[in-house]
Amino acid sequence: MSNLRARANIPDAGKSDIGPRRTPSARGLGQLEQEKRKLQHLVSALEGGASAPAAVLKAVSDREKAIAQLEAVRSLCG
Repeated sequence: MSNLRARANIPDAGKSDIGPRRTPSARGLGQLEQEKRKLQHLVSALEGGASAPAAVLKAVSDREKAIAQLEAVRSLCG
């Protein structure tokens, strides 16, 4: 039954899903790192000969914009 709970994302009885709260800057840092990883995956796809380079290049551009925005917010916050 626990496998079904895990697959359905249902917490076990008695376990709290409340963990440490992340500050807004920590969430932003997590988002920034996630966007950087996504960008690296896209670059790797291009290097590996992706079958749709135009779509990958647009996605790279979108990720770079998102990273720039997150870095700008991060510099304003501290």
